[in-house]
Amino acid sequence: MSEGQERHGQWWESGPVFSTTDRGSKITTIAPGKRAGRFTTGLTIGTVFTALVWTGLAFLGYPRIFRAVHTAPAIEEMAATWWWLVLAVLAVLFMLLANLGLYGAVEERFGQQSAGFTVCVAAAGFGCFVGGALHLRLLASAIAAMPPSTPSWDRPDGVVLLLFTGSGLFGFLGAGLAAPFVLLRASRRQRTILRLRESAHRYPGQVVATDFRKQWIAGRPQFKVVIEYETPHLRGRFDTAMATQSDRVPLPGFPVLVSVGDASETLVEPDPDRPGAFDPDNSRYQQSSGGGGGA
Repeated sequence: MSEGQERHGQWWESGPVFSTTDRGSKITTIAPGKRAGRFTTGLTIGTVFTALVWTGLAFLGYPRIFRAVHTAPAIEEMAATWWWLVLAVLAVLFMLLANLGLYGAVEERFGQQSAGFTVCVAAAGFGCFVGGALHLRLLASAIAAMPPSTPSWDRPDGVVLLLFTGSGLFGFLGAGLAAPFVLLRASRRQRTILRLRESAHRYPGQVVATDFRKQWIAGRPQFKVVIEYETPHLRGRFDTAMATQSDRVPLPGFPVLVSVGDASETLVEPDPDRPGAFDPDNSRYQQSSGGGGGA
């Protein structure tokens, strides 16, 4: 093994991952020997737990942000106490842990960032909707208990709360309706990858050029890559998308295996038997705190 070269390790986790069919967060992979993803009982429990955490955070956080003019007076009094603030801080911490755990579990199972994003947005939207709906119910009860002679400027205004609740419902319905299709497509793509690994014709190839798109998704730089491969009858060249980590950007000449199926389906993966070199100047691929994104 020459200087600057290394084995590819668990490239399906850290990259580089190539795709001839998808771009950005829809690039899909699966670890060798694994089964195609399915939504297990564990993922269901994780999703429900994350939604409940978001519900608690929305309920605790709303009166701290918008104050009495938009919440029931009794809730506003409690929201001003120290113990309410402690609960709100704990809810933020639990939300971060629950979101990271759910996203990681879904991405690992379905091999696709978009799948993790969609499920997390659905859980967050549901929680914000339920938390807002609870406040709307309390606000409606408080207004109903006020004397009829109470002037309008002394009554809580529920418009902002209604917008908050509606936004949560919109996010939940949008992501919730999309989630089954996103997960099904990711699982179907994983089955295609497994089939190509098992039965496709495999040819040695290499990375010819990489074009950094100046986009990152979940911290992973996105590239357009030119792949070249050779069969007993011809030399082929085509473009593919690639996602990887900033310290695992392949240099030209990086070895890959190109698997070609009967329906001209193409799979590109690092060649496990040939070590390759990564770009040592990886600082330019690292996302800054205000860096761009993509989808």
